[in-house]
Amino acid sequence: GQMDALNNLFFYISLYFLISGKFLKSLLSFFLSLYIKLSLLYLLPFILLILWLSIRQKIKLLIYGIMSVAAILILTLPISPTPHIWLMDLLTKISSGEMQNITVFAFNFWWVIFAPWISIGKPVNPFEFSQITMIGSPLSSTIYWGLSLNTWAFALFGLFTLPFIIEIIKQKNKIISYEKIFLLC
Repeated sequence: GQMDALNNLFFYISLYFLISGKFLKSLLSFFLSLYIKLSLLYLLPFILLILWLSIRQKIKLLIYGIMSVAAILILTLPISPTPHIWLMDLLTKISSGEMQNITVFAFNFWWVIFAPWISIGKPVNPFEFSQITMIGSPLSSTIYWGLSLNTWAFALFGLFTLPFIIEIIKQKNKIISYEKIFLLC
């Protein structure tokens, strides 16, 4: 099944610790969230930027990062005697490229442009609930105006998040309010 509830729990714990000024616990909780599911990976630059601006001694951020990664590696030991290799395989082979089509199952930007739809039929074997076919759903590698849809998505994400990044940087010498942190996420 889906792991979103557990993933989000550790993310909100991370935000709680971030607001409380417990930066090591915040980063560790965020990494635990990513360890469960990478769906919140896009927030990592924001969390790191807030930590960078909040921690006076920058070396501490590096130390917190190393400690958090070490904790994840230790948690992986029961699964694999070589946790660094197991995690790299997870990141490169399993976690990326799960679905290459622009999806119709989630509210997203591409649906507005391409309007893909699905056809649901009878299952072809006893282990399926239904036969689902996506129609009009281009691959994320499809090229438009010289760039893949995947590249366009990253560029648009960066463009739309730029105002948030500028706002965080403006707050450099001030305490970033709880509301702004939660609204950002």
